[in-house]
Amino acid sequence: MAMRSKPSKEEEFIRSASAEHANTEIDIKTRDRTFPLRIPDKLHDLAKEKAAIEKLSLHDYILTALKEKVIKPQQAGGSEEQASR
Repeated sequence: MAMRSKPSKEEEFIRSASAEHANTEIDIKTRDRTFPLRIPDKLHDLAKEKAAIEKLSLHDYILTALKEKVIKPQQAGGSEEQASR
């Protein structure tokens, strides 16, 4: 019987996001997409520093930040825009 390899960080992230957000309308199990992102050098440097502090890759750090900004407000019953009204 072949031993199963340990899941990658990305697989673990998707699995945890799936469990946490099973009731959201966003299907996070779809295939990955690439999205070129242009950001100012200073913002890139700050994000890279914060990612290092949290022992994450820059990719994982930005993915986590995006998840917190997009998915968590939906779980709370609306967007931040609705909450500020």
